[in-house]
Amino acid sequence: MKGLRMLDWLKERKLQLRRTVALKKAVLNFSSLHPDWAAACFDEHFLLVHALPPGQGTLEGLAKATPEELADAWFAHIRVSPASRQWWLQDLIQAAADFLGLYNAELQESAQVLDADLQVVSV
Repeated sequence: MKGLRMLDWLKERKLQLRRTVALKKAVLNFSSLHPDWAAACFDEHFLLVHALPPGQGTLEGLAKATPEELADAWFAHIRVSPASRQWWLQDLIQAAADFLGLYNAELQESAQVLDADLQVVSV
């Protein structure tokens, strides 16, 4: 029984690590794809502190976010005027969609590595 709890703990830790690594890779790739948005604080700090749903202490919620939710969170964080918001809205939604695509692709890639590692551990 103790071994099963340890394996569950290990799975959870690897899942957290997988999300963190996926975020870092996605942010790096995003900053190459959208350097202007990265320079405008659409960055790791924003994603960890301001974009996560309230009460969501993990990165799990980020993978489920919509581009519109990320755009709304960015506008709230930066405190953009209504006129500027309308000006930048479509461009930001597209950039947010690109980020989410990068993040989810990194999560999928790391899932394959995690599954292979856990099969070795559980044998």
